[in-house]
Amino acid sequence: MEKHSTKSPSRRQHGQGSVRKRADGRWEVRLTCFVDGQRQRKSFYFDRAEDALSFLRTATTPEGPNALEHSPPPSEPITLRCWLHTWLEAEKDKVKASTWNYYESIVRCHLMRLGDRRIADLSTADIEAFYRQVQRQGLSAGSLHGVHCVLYGALREAVRQGVIPSNPAHLADLPPKPKSEATGLSPSQQALLVKSSQRTPHGVCIRLALATGLRIGELAALHWRDIDLSDRVLYVLHTQGNTGGELAPPKTYHARRSIPLTASITADLTNWKQAQEDASPTCPAFPDADGQPLRSAQIRREYKRLLASCGLPSYPFHALRHTFATRALECGMDFKTLSLILGHSSVSFTMDVYAHCSTAHIRREMQRMDYEYREPEPEALLSRLERCRQQLAACPDLMTKEQFRIACHISKRKARELLVSGIVPCQMTGKKTWKYRIRKADAMEYLEGRGKR
Repeated sequence: MEKHSTKSPSRRQHGQGSVRKRADGRWEVRLTCFVDGQRQRKSFYFDRAEDALSFLRTATTPEGPNALEHSPPPSEPITLRCWLHTWLEAEKDKVKASTWNYYESIVRCHLMRLGDRRIADLSTADIEAFYRQVQRQGLSAGSLHGVHCVLYGALREAVRQGVIPSNPAHLADLPPKPKSEATGLSPSQQALLVKSSQRTPHGVCIRLALATGLRIGELAALHWRDIDLSDRVLYVLHTQGNTGGELAPPKTYHARRSIPLTASITADLTNWKQAQEDASPTCPAFPDADGQPLRSAQIRREYKRLLASCGLPSYPFHALRHTFATRALECGMDFKTLSLILGHSSVSFTMDVYAHCSTAHIRREMQRMDYEYREPEPEALLSRLERCRQQLAACPDLMTKEQFRIACHISKRKARELLVSGIVPCQMTGKKTWKYRIRKADAMEYLEGRGKR
């Protein structure tokens, strides 16, 4: 019997794709596919060389690239491992580097346990059993939700590309995600931290975070061109990436913002700038010993040492952002302004996450109830008829039409009808200014009759 060769031709023609064995033992097929009329270079991964060659032969038929739409045919026995690697390659150009590293770590550390399962045979029960297994092995509920999000996203892309008919992770049951409320420092703790920060090399970073609510990545990415000390404005234009410390765009569109500075923090930054030998606009605002931008990890280490020296609890650096929001609300700042300063996309998110106040502030607000509550005036407890009687008793014995209608709480039109029809007797003077003269006794009689009806 003739043996089947797994080797691909030594040289293929242009546009027919290529196949190679990777260092991790998998086989990669590279093809030029047509997506929405545009040529795109795509990679597909297989565990066996036979599967890779079979897919390559199918894809290089005249109708192959257009029919595939950059995904393997459903009949191919593609495993979850192969699909996850294909999905990761596609996500590289769609998300930030730090986000892609997170996806890759989830796939490598957790989802590879399901890697040998065929993606077409994966069921909701299999996914739930996998979730229970990793939870028994110590994975927290919050981390499990992260694993689920990555798996759900990869399978959703498989559904979109026609690899599987439906997403088995869509109905998977998950434990409730724990919600921990982040709190800020109390006023006394904040005062102690600010005072002690004068002794640390980069204590101005901590004071600036408390004064503006900047994220640690935004703080580390500041250059002097981003801080206008004359107009007292700070511009958030970049953030520091997690890999290599390079500058990256802000976290979201709304995170690109300008923050007015208080007089105290402006003076603090002015002294910090004057202490630097080279403080040109292109220099980092917080350099390290080599003149390079200070890394977020270095700021965090100094902050942790400062907390320990002050005897304060080990608050995360992000607690300084919550502390700023808490002090701002206690000073009466409205939620819309606070949302703009923090760089949030909506006021509702600011209210849900940062609307926590100190116990002292809540106590002060409750004490205001003693001053705002008043016993109602005796006149407010009277009926409408009694109030009309009191007002009518204060009128002169001979009233004008305006005095009559105000005392009886009726409209001008109603008062004229009563006087013209004779229901309330009056004297017609023929004058413009005092056309009707009404006796107080007649008005009181009308009022008593109205009260009986």
